[in-house]
Amino acid sequence: MTDTAVQTDTATALEVLSGRDVHFLGVLERLTEVGEQKVRPSGTLFDLERIADVIDSDQPDIVFQPIVELNGESVVGYEALSRFRMEPAMSPDTWFAQATRVGLGVELELKALRSALGFLHDVPRTAFVSLNVSPATVCSRGLRALLHDVPGERIVLELTEHDVVQDYNCLNKCFRWFRDRGFRLAVDDAGSGCAGFSHIVKVAPDVIKLDRALTRSIDLTPVRQDLAASVVALARGIGAIVLAEGIESTCERDALARIGVTEGQGYLFGRPGERPWRG
Repeated sequence: MTDTAVQTDTATALEVLSGRDVHFLGVLERLTEVGEQKVRPSGTLFDLERIADVIDSDQPDIVFQPIVELNGESVVGYEALSRFRMEPAMSPDTWFAQATRVGLGVELELKALRSALGFLHDVPRTAFVSLNVSPATVCSRGLRALLHDVPGERIVLELTEHDVVQDYNCLNKCFRWFRDRGFRLAVDDAGSGCAGFSHIVKVAPDVIKLDRALTRSIDLTPVRQDLAASVVALARGIGAIVLAEGIESTCERDALARIGVTEGQGYLFGRPGERPWRG
């Protein structure tokens, strides 16, 4: 068969494909490689196409929750959080976990990060933006390309604990590129059982975030106070600060401040919202 005949047959075949068929072929093509990482999807083809639909849509929406200094409550930053207006209704963690299972986790994260960075110029220059990233995304070429021209002092990369770190040496080597450019690293979920002391020491973050499970009613629970104090002591040893999530009362805030926690976020200071710095 001649090259011309092959081209004709190919064009004819494409003509009979529906738009959804062409879309699905694009989904399958993504399975070959995401950035430089080979993917090995474990979800169903239905899950795969659903995640691809999200990536090809205007989702996720990005909302921002203020981060404040506990002593004075001045806003020092905002955490960018993803929200999905898609069926079935699932939590953001579930959407990202499902994307990882089908091999599109990095791609979905990068899309969310790109959307969040679109608002960076509107954020007061005295405030940073905290971006959630998985270990796989930290080590992707896509993240380095996305942040190449972004001032490092404006960004905190918050390492999510949903994926187990397989190789700390590799992760730290990947993050060195960001540290050299002024980006800071935060470790999430400290005190929840996910981010143990060994993990924190191996990563040596700039910010340690206390999980809301530890923050809740900490003013009434001595054992939570002792654990938070241990995290603060560890942070001082590695030159990090401690930020508490999920603060909902002035009593919790005051107890955390007495222990040595310097920053916090939670409903007491503001719920996640659309560009909250605009009042």
